[in-house]
Amino acid sequence: MFTGNPDPKLFISEWTIPTKVNLEFNFYVEPLVQAQWITDGLRLAEELPSIYAVGWIHLYDEPPTSYGGLLETDGEKKPGYCAWKSSRALAVASTRRLAARLVGRLRPPRRHRPRASG
Repeated sequence: MFTGNPDPKLFISEWTIPTKVNLEFNFYVEPLVQAQWITDGLRLAEELPSIYAVGWIHLYDEPPTSYGGLLETDGEKKPGYCAWKSSRALAVASTRRLAARLVGRLRPPRRHRPRASG
């Protein structure tokens, strides 16, 4: 008999989309495509109730191994950085709404006390 959570939520971690040839993956996209994929992916993750959170693995590019960062090695923001930042602001608001709903479910039911007659 299965006793675990019948409806587990997924945490998609270590997501990255390289913007140059690198040693980590055998593909890459243009920086504007990275930004669009981030926007689309986070929107999809927010719409799917089975996804709890999404995590990005590299903040900075780490040549020659990885060019999947949101920032160039010198700290210059890629378009993907702005896409992540703006999409994450929406996700944080959504997470707060979800947390409020969950807290409401965890509260014990209110019990009405009979009024004292006087």
